[in-house]
Amino acid sequence: MSLNYQGQLQFICDTCGQAHELKSQHLFFDVVDSEEKPKATDTLYQAEYDFVCEGCDKDIEVTYEVWEYPDGIKEEEKVTITNATVLKTLEIIPEPV
Repeated sequence: MSLNYQGQLQFICDTCGQAHELKSQHLFFDVVDSEEKPKATDTLYQAEYDFVCEGCDKDIEVTYEVWEYPDGIKEEEKVTITNATVLKTLEIIPEPV
């Protein structure tokens, strides 16, 4: 399977309130875990992105996780951002290769 995604991750810095957008082309998802189940493979994709807030020089760390099960179906999505609050997530579309 392959992970197709588009749009922008939008969030604000918790320290200074600076708005940020992380475009989909700056996130690269890798398979970090998979488990064979009776009907299909359960796959975890993960992308990480670290940068410094332009408004206050605070480090911001993004971890984006997407679980796919069964093949081609997004089961769950989780965005963890250190020192910021998520406003909008990407559009995630698992699809066959």
